Amino acid sequence: MTTVNSIGGVFVALVALTATAPCTAAQRAVSVHVSLTNQSSVALAWVVTSVIPPPGRPVFATFHVERSTDLTQWQKISDPLSATNGTLQFVDPSGTLDRAFYRVGSEVDLSFANLIGARLDNGELGAANLFGAELFGASLLSADLSHSMLSGADLGSADLTESDLTGADLFGANLLGAKLESVSLENADLRFSQLGNADLFAADLTGADLRSAVFDGADLRGVAFRDTKLDENAALDDKSRLIWHIVNEGPAGLKLRNSDLSFAELAGVDLHGLDLSQTIFTAADLSNTDLRGANLGTADLRVADLSGALLDTNTVVATKWRVVRDLATNGGAGRDLHGIDLSFSFLLDVSMTNVNLVGANLSSSAWFRVDLSHGRLSQANLRDADLNGSDLSFANLRGAITNGAIFDQVIFNQTIMPDGSIRPR
Repeated sequence: MTTVNSIGGVFVALVALTATAPCTAAQRAVSVHVSLTNQSSVALAWVVTSVIPPPGRPVFATFHVERSTDLTQWQKISDPLSATNGTLQFVDPSGTLDRAFYRVGSEVDLSFANLIGARLDNGELGAANLFGAELFGASLLSADLSHSMLSGADLGSADLTESDLTGADLFGANLLGAKLESVSLENADLRFSQLGNADLFAADLTGADLRSAVFDGADLRGVAFRDTKLDENAALDDKSRLIWHIVNEGPAGLKLRNSDLSFAELAGVDLHGLDLSQTIFTAADLSNTDLRGANLGTADLRVADLSGALLDTNTVVATKWRVVRDLATNGGAGRDLHGIDLSFSFLLDVSMTNVNLVGANLSSSAWFRVDLSHGRLSQANLRDADLNGSDLSFANLRGAITNGAIFDQVIFNQTIMPDGSIRPR
């Protein structure tokens, strides 16, 4: 967002402090104070803080100021400016009182830096230069590394869980044994990178370049392979190559019966009319997948996401999974589902308010952020069920079996617990 202030006839555009990189680079938060010096020169001042929040290792950006008369053409008017905490100030030497717009750019240059084992969690490192940096064993949890330069960097055994590496350059990078769970690597360059034994569970590789990358022993469950670039030199296991083929080139000519497609990211794929009997879809994402006329009679659909999946009268599938598909797509608020078998079902962000699940079998189900408020679950079997983030306000669980159940971040409010006690908020 750009705010324009008028000071003594000088129009100053306070453009959010941005990294010197493509326009998609992440912004770094800053407040720029603008004033006039002797009624002739414009002074800009801003507070400098580490791009790594405490208690992580302090890292400071280098800044420069640019000026424009039309917000289109920008001219750099300062030498590199730096400080370690405190306030930086720059006075425009032109002394003009004409219309002027200013912006402050930042650069983080850590090329070849020794950051072995460094704590860089939640770092604002978008578009940073980390070329050849030593980051072995470093912690980069939830860090913004979008559009960063990491070519040739050593990230072996580094923890990048839930970090943003969108558009990052990881050409030839060492990621052996790195933790990349739930990481965004969308449109990243991973050519010739080493990812042996890396944990890429649920990572987003949409549009990434994987040519000649090595994934020996890597955990690729739940990885999104849509629009990724792949060649014969990429060391990728047969299962992942099959998933890539289905997602990017379609299933034509493939025999998928009795295949292992567990944890596959197959959202929106066209599988209509195929023989998928005995195929393992455990924990696969089949949301919005076309399964019309497909044979799923003996397929393993445990904990598969069936929301929005297309089924018709010609789809061969157990009635249980038709019900699960309906609940995952439309919810089940107010429905009478007492005594039903919903074991190993997967529901996400749906409403099941006031549902009747008395005596129902929900064992080993995964119901995330499901609204079960006012639900009737007495005598229900919740053994090993995962209700992470669900709402059980005013629900009745009297006599329910909850051995091994997971209630992380569950909302309890006047909930009748299995032993008959009432749990307040």
